[in-house]
Amino acid sequence: MGKVLKGALVEVEFLDDFSIIIRCNNKEFKPFEDLLIAENNLMQENIRQAVLFAEYGIIYTMAIKQKNLYEREIGKLSAQLDDVIREQIKEKGEKPTETSVKRLLYSDEKFVELQKKLNDAEEIMTLLKQILEAFQHKKDCLLHFDVLERLMLKADVEEIKRESFENKEIPIKKW
Repeated sequence: MGKVLKGALVEVEFLDDFSIIIRCNNKEFKPFEDLLIAENNLMQENIRQAVLFAEYGIIYTMAIKQKNLYEREIGKLSAQLDDVIREQIKEKGEKPTETSVKRLLYSDEKFVELQKKLNDAEEIMTLLKQILEAFQHKKDCLLHFDVLERLMLKADVEEIKRESFENKEIPIKKW
C-alpha cells in the first residue's frame, strides 16, 4: 500500500504510480479509470464524461472547503497558543519576540499535526485540480472524435450518392 493523504472531507490513496483512489462522501473514485475513453460508444462516453466531471468538481469543492477548514483551525490554535507561549517566555525572564514565539509555536505538536493536515489538503486540492484539467482534455478529445465520426458518416453518404449516380442509367429521349 502506498501513500495516503487523509483529510476531514476528502482522502486520497496512492496505490502505485498509475492508480489512486479518492474517497469522498462514502464513495470511491478511480480517476485514471474514469479518464479512459470507451471508443466503441462515444455517445454514452459523452454522457458519462459530463457526470464524472460534475462529481470530480464537487470533490474539488470539498477539497477547497477542507483546506479552508484546516487554515481556520491553525489560525485559532495560533491565537490560543500565542498568549500561552508569550507567558512561558516571560516566566523564563526573556523578552518574547516574534521569532521566539513562532519557534515555539511551530514546535507545538498540535500545530505540527494541523500543518501536516493542511499540507495534505493542499496536495489533494492540487491533485483534484489536475484531474479536472484532464477531464477538460478528455472532453476535447471526445469532441474531436464526434467531429471525425460525423465527417466519416458524411463521406460514406457522399460515396453512396456518387455510386448511386454512377450506376444509374440516364434515359435518352428519342424524338
